[in-house]
Amino acid sequence: TGQHYSHDMSGQFQQELQLPDVDVQLTVDRDSAMRMGEMMKGVGEAIAVHQPDAVVVFGDTDSTLAAALASTRAHVPVIHIEAGLRSFDRRMPEELNRILTDQLSDLLFCPSEDATEQLRSEGISNGSRPGLHVEAVGDLMLDTARFHGGIPEKIQSERPRLVLLTLHRPSNVDDASRLQDWFDGIGALAQIEGLSILFPVHPRTKKTLVALWGDNWKGELKARNVAVH
Repeated sequence: TGQHYSHDMSGQFQQELQLPDVDVQLTVDRDSAMRMGEMMKGVGEAIAVHQPDAVVVFGDTDSTLAAALASTRAHVPVIHIEAGLRSFDRRMPEELNRILTDQLSDLLFCPSEDATEQLRSEGISNGSRPGLHVEAVGDLMLDTARFHGGIPEKIQSERPRLVLLTLHRPSNVDDASRLQDWFDGIGALAQIEGLSILFPVHPRTKKTLVALWGDNWKGELKARNVAVH
């Protein structure tokens, strides 16, 4: 859909995971407002060509909502995986995407019973409108992590208390003082528990780390038992 327009965020993973070529590749504007409209147009055109029985959308990205809107306009049922999740923070674009996608969807697969309860509190439940069905099916992300996860034995034997860290949400990493608080806390926990932290650095996070600590940002993290990958 063009949600990730750079090679580093899209094409690289297709190559490394040896995924087959996609059937439809959209090129969209990087501006979020224009991008959403162009995604809707592209998905709508794909629906017109392929005539699907349903459209499956995952998660809470702009492409999720754009596809749900395009499908609804085309009168094609929408299946939403990871439905019912809420942060209760409407400053997050993802939160608005979640709420609106759930309202548009016909089949909602929830990762937990809590998520189905949340939908019920919003008036989305089995029988609330014709064709709508809600089902708790488990957490796809957790299942994937369990199936593919784990640290290679060689690394695990050398560093038995190794923990993988990811940190990239704008509300956590865009503010330098908040980001420092995160790493101060992570470093303190690592010292108490005897942990080594392996940290694949997102470009967004790296930008703030450089602004915070300059060229010595890796050294600052290393002092907190955080190894950069």
